[in-house]
Amino acid sequence: MNASELEHLWQRQQPIELSPENIAQITATVDTVDRKFRRKIWWRDLREIPAVLILAVWFGLSGQTWLRWLAVASVLFVAAWIIRSRIVVRPDREMPSVIERLQQMIRETETQIHLVRSLLWWYLLPCAVALFVMVLDSPPRNFSSSQLFIFVSPMILFFLAIYWLNQWAVRKKLVPRRENLRHALAELSQQS
Repeated sequence: MNASELEHLWQRQQPIELSPENIAQITATVDTVDRKFRRKIWWRDLREIPAVLILAVWFGLSGQTWLRWLAVASVLFVAAWIIRSRIVVRPDREMPSVIERLQQMIRETETQIHLVRSLLWWYLLPCAVALFVMVLDSPPRNFSSSQLFIFVSPMILFFLAIYWLNQWAVRKKLVPRRENLRHALAELSQQS
């Protein structure tokens, strides 16, 4: 089946009649999709926040100079930013209509898109600063350029891989989800 055949099938579809059964089915589908997405974000945050807090404790205990507090502040910033993103889109407890629920889901998805797209400055940069500061804080402090290159090169490659994977997730997962939600919202808005 090629694109023109799919387009023809799409155009031949009959609009869905909004009956109580259809509304109940749509609501159940929206609930399932929303629950899966929120669960995935919750588990991601549950992994990230404790990991960052463990790093903060480790940096605080293993540093030798005031630089360790810069490393601690850097990684605590990451945890604070993740927590802030959860507070910004805190869902309403009761959403009486499917349309309001879809609008909330679109806002949550857009927040995640913005969060992941800006990963470089709120996640990777503070972590890189923390790691670099901890290396500078540990003896011996007289690094040769080859030792510095050996440390910095894999770190840059690792951070580039993390950045690329997250941007791929935005393009392949989050943006299509947002577009599907917008499409569903538009269809429901037209029919109601």
